[in-house]
Formats: sequence, C-alpha cells, structure tokens
Amino acid sequence: MTDHFKTKKGFLFRIAETRKNQICFFIFALLSIAVMVSIFLFSSQTAENSAALSGEIKGLLDKILKNYEWLISESGILWIKTYIRKIAHFVLYSLLGAFLSAAIFNTRIKSILLRLSVSAGIAFFYSITDEIHQLFVDGRSGEVRDVLLDFSGALSGIIIVFLIYKTIQIITKKCKKA
Repeated sequence: MTDHFKTKKGFLFRIAETRKNQICFFIFALLSIAVMVSIFLFSSQTAENSAALSGEIKGLLDKILKNYEWLISESGILWIKTYIRKIAHFVLYSLLGAFLSAAIFNTRIKSILLRLSVSAGIAFFYSITDEIHQLFVDGRSGEVRDVLLDFSGALSGIIIVFLIYKTIQIITKKCKKA
C-alpha cells in the first residue's frame, strides 16, 4: 500500500502532492461542478423556455452580427443562428472537459493517458446522464447525437488543456537546462 493512503490527513491532502496542486485541484474541481450545475439547469428548462432563451440569444446575435454582415455571408449568419444551441452545448462541454482535465492534472496520477481517460470518462458519463435527464423534461428529448456532440466538446477542452500542459512542460525543461 502506498504511503499517501496511510496518512491521517483528509482526502484533498492525499489526492495531490503539493499544496499548490491541492489548491489547483480544488479550484478546477469547483469550476467543473459549476459547469455541471449550469448544464443541469439549462437541461431542466422546458422546450418552450429553452426556445425563448435561444430566441433572446438570437436577437442579441442579430444586433452583433448586423455590424459584421460584410465579413460573414448571409448563409454563415443563418448557420450560426440555426445551430446556436448546439454551439452552446459544445462550448459548455469544452469548458467542462478543460476544467475536469485541469483538476485531474493536479492529482497524484502520473500516467498522462490515465489522466486523459479519467477526464474523458467523467465528461462522457455526465453527457449521458444529461441526455437521460432531458427525457424527463417537458418537450425535451435525449439524443445520442447530442451525447456525441457534448463529448466532442469535452474532448476539445481536454485536448487544449493537454497541449497547454505539454507546452509548459517543454518550456520548463528548456529553462532548467539554460
């Protein structure tokens, strides 16, 4: 049995090696939970309320995009308005994936593959539970394609954090050699 399981200290002290890692884990875990709560609250809205919120966002987009009609084609603007909910799902799950992986990267887990797998597994499980939750909300449905969209958003967030982590690792090694 490893020494960190023998300690009398609490869970947070066993999960990370340094005080800095403990604080980072705690912050990113809280941010992950905050995103999960946001996703849950959005998924709890009836189809009517969700459509109204999307309509408000589309109205705001109309005002913003009107100034950029010369930059974005009419079909591009129509595409953005049509897929606003899907874009929102993707972005929220990207944040979830990023925060989850940042939390996991601050644990004692040494294997990068295991870190990425744990982050992806949690995000995938949450996207499934989110779609199941929507089955019980008036006018909403749970869709396999939404699970895939949500999970691809989470993977993009995980990959971004991984690339940042590797970049910092490379820079740190070069600075130590200099």
